[in-house]
Amino acid sequence: MKRSKGQKNSVRLSVTLDEGEYAELSELAASLDLSAAWMIRRSVSEFIARHRSGIESDLPLRQPGDMPDDKGEKEKTK
Repeated sequence: MKRSKGQKNSVRLSVTLDEGEYAELSELAASLDLSAAWMIRRSVSEFIARHRSGIESDLPLRQPGDMPDDKGEKEKTK
């Protein structure tokens, strides 16, 4: 499908949510007359903007054991 001149190029991404999160997202989207996809895109944009401006997130960005050691490799759990 050809895009109009005003649209940006985009990349399709698949995201897996647990059933409860998906249900809440769907209910909220319906109550606000928005699409779930729009809400996710907006959330990603806001997260990136907060990250760029140095505001810390309450969400851990890495799981324990995923931190690289000083050689740039993942730590191995024992």
